[in-house]
Amino acid sequence: MGWLVEYFNLSFQGQGVSAVTTPISWGWQLVLYGALVLGILANGFLAAARAKRRYRFHWQSFLAGAIIGLVAFPAVYDGAQTNLGQPTLVQLALIFAAGLGYESVFGGVASLAGSLCKG
Repeated sequence: MGWLVEYFNLSFQGQGVSAVTTPISWGWQLVLYGALVLGILANGFLAAARAKRRYRFHWQSFLAGAIIGLVAFPAVYDGAQTNLGQPTLVQLALIFAAGLGYESVFGGVASLAGSLCKG
């Protein structure tokens, strides 16, 4: 259970070799979290566009994206600390791209679990 507490303890993050000693401000953490959630939501839009379907926004998707973002944010935060010297747009683009990837992972796990339960 201690590993779970350490995962969500953002002051514990960044303790690796390339750690930055200055913590990220609360305001910037919220901006990064917003970029992460936008990346998660954008993946659904891109999937609909690839399938040539019309994308419809659902509040359930936003809620799921916010929860996925909360679960993934500590790992993304650790990477964000190593990119603090980069331009702001680069930092946001990296977080946005991480959101695209995390939504794909969680979506794949959800569909796999759904197919296992049916079958």
